[in-house]
Amino acid sequence: MLRLKLMLARLVRAASRGLGRGGGTTLPGRLLLRLDKRAIARLGDRLEGGAALLSATNGKTTTASMIAGILERAGRPVVRNAAGSNMHWGIATALVDAGRRPGELGLFEVDEAWLPAVARDLEPQTFVLCNLFRDQLDRYGELELIAERWADAVASRAGSARFVLNADDPLVADLGRDRPGVVYFGIEDDSQALPGLQHAADSKHCRNCGAPYDYDAVYLGHLGRYHCPNCGRRRPEPQVVAERVVLDGMSGSRIRLRTPVGDAEVRLPLPGLYNVYNAVAAAAAALELGAPLADVAASLEAQAAAFGRVETIPVDGRDVSILLVKNPAGANEVLRTLTLEGGQLDLWFALNDRIADGRDVSWIWDADHELLADHAGQVTCTGTRAAEMALRLKYAGWPQDRIRVVPGIGASLDAALTEAGAVFHAGGVYCPFHDDARPGGSPSGSVFCGDDGVWRFRCHVCAITEDAIGVQARSRGIDSAAVLRGMAAGAAPARPPRVFADVLSLLASVAQYATVEDHYAYTDPASGRVDLLVVRCRDDRGKKTFLQASPVPNGAGLWMKRPAGLLPLFNRTRVARADRVVVVEGEKCAKALQAIGIVATTSPMGAGKASAADWSPLAGKAEVVLWPDHDALGHTHVADVAALLAKLMPPPALVKSIEPERLHLGDRQDVADFIARIREVAGGGEAGEQAAREAVETALERAAAPAGPSACVLRLIEASIAGTRRAVPFPWRTL
Repeated sequence: MLRLKLMLARLVRAASRGLGRGGGTTLPGRLLLRLDKRAIARLGDRLEGGAALLSATNGKTTTASMIAGILERAGRPVVRNAAGSNMHWGIATALVDAGRRPGELGLFEVDEAWLPAVARDLEPQTFVLCNLFRDQLDRYGELELIAERWADAVASRAGSARFVLNADDPLVADLGRDRPGVVYFGIEDDSQALPGLQHAADSKHCRNCGAPYDYDAVYLGHLGRYHCPNCGRRRPEPQVVAERVVLDGMSGSRIRLRTPVGDAEVRLPLPGLYNVYNAVAAAAAALELGAPLADVAASLEAQAAAFGRVETIPVDGRDVSILLVKNPAGANEVLRTLTLEGGQLDLWFALNDRIADGRDVSWIWDADHELLADHAGQVTCTGTRAAEMALRLKYAGWPQDRIRVVPGIGASLDAALTEAGAVFHAGGVYCPFHDDARPGGSPSGSVFCGDDGVWRFRCHVCAITEDAIGVQARSRGIDSAAVLRGMAAGAAPARPPRVFADVLSLLASVAQYATVEDHYAYTDPASGRVDLLVVRCRDDRGKKTFLQASPVPNGAGLWMKRPAGLLPLFNRTRVARADRVVVVEGEKCAKALQAIGIVATTSPMGAGKASAADWSPLAGKAEVVLWPDHDALGHTHVADVAALLAKLMPPPALVKSIEPERLHLGDRQDVADFIARIREVAGGGEAGEQAAREAVETALERAAAPAGPSACVLRLIEASIAGTRRAVPFPWRTL
């Protein structure tokens, strides 16, 4: 039976990766645990080398990567959750491949809150516990609560497991007091000591008597050498120590390691004292698991940054470093590391408050951003809480004229890189025949010299190629001969007209270089004026493209530019009068629903651009149904729109979504395809219209609350296993 469940989990993993809906690190484990609550325990029994669990607030993924690298260099097979999915479903996913090699060790980084539950299932032989810092209070609660849960987990395995603990963290060190099988690690280099405890320090009191600790040296947050002046409790003596540390800014650090089996000099390529702690923890754990010291040192020197942690990426000739921080202690160490770079730094801050990030971002006020105030070059703040990040920097004394807020993540990063001197799309030319100023976009044209020695312009969107004479002729709506006659008469070439008197003249101009299939007027219900015009057309190669036009600010005609600010929704006049509105992808789909009497709308520019639209016309609606296209972008678009609707004041009373899979739609098909299919099966005419209307109404009634792709796939699999999945009875099934 377990074999069948594993086959299903592997199938789901392959499907998730093949469809581009993720790395397949979560959904297979969720499925396994739904099918078998004891899946982790059963699969853990297949690990001949046992299991080791690693947990910490900061540095889990990096430390686990370091340990795995050392053990693999030493020839020991390891199975692990390498992508950092560290809750119990991530562990279950990693175990799908367990037991395939003799002597295999399971090495799993585990979320702080999930450690006790995973330990109960796996019964690990080794615990590696590195640090506890205040982090995501809305999710974890107070620090002491996590410490108590860890203490219970350690107590349950005392005598059966080995423990690798951070001597410098009082909360973690206390877990090993008076227990057998404990190895401590730490730092002993006072050249790295801070002047005193930072404001962000968390664990400052003795858990034995409650008195505040006295610190002989503070290295990071509340980590250091400490003793209690009241009861005499002291930091345990570590067996694995970094006794000499030299920090070299973003390029890394140099460490002298002292261990029970000898000393080693290590050149660590990762920056910051926090990565020194990660390296010492990895060394202690790897030695405990039987790795030779030579392999420890060699592997640490070859260590690459874990994904999304401390990566440096070359972008157009400049190095862009990505550093993850999520609590005051981690932020302070990143700031401290950056001060070692010297000079001014161009910085980009992205601060979010979504579930995965932690809703409470007040921790930014506890981080010491003042450290970097004198090093600030151009500073860009983005994310859902960009304004608060900018405010924190202002109060930290950063130059206000260098701080700017750019809400969109992509747009803000492009702006920050451009400000820093990066040049994108060298040789790019803005096309005079359509609006190139799209969000996060770039010039779509280029100038090149042909084999005949003539320089030409080519637009990769419009798919036109013209020399200088041809460009002038197209833009002015005349033939090349007229351009030449004007030049012969000494007339200066006219500037390509970007303003059109009305919609018809604009469409006529577009028709000179593309086939216009349709156009969609976005009308303001209050004034009756068109505030956005979208033109659907195909170039001479048959490639579909969309052009946008809007009223010139002074009201004299239209120009090929999108309107300023948030974009309007389509069909707002009917939306304003309707209780139920269907949100689709694209004007074609909205018109298809409108033709059978169902009110629908869309945001311009299709999937992935929901945040660029103004969704306020849907505030307070009785019901909103989201109908995505049948592709990966469609699922993402539904989630984006649902999140935006939830922020409206008031939000819609009910938000539901259609699952295209249940309507037997083909890949990339949409609601317009669905309606066309129903009409065809029903024979067209009035009967086809009626059948289409009934089928759509049935689908809308059966729509469910929006869910991500993982939930949709999981629900389909569960229904298939239970034998309850059935097709929705639409007309073609009964013919």
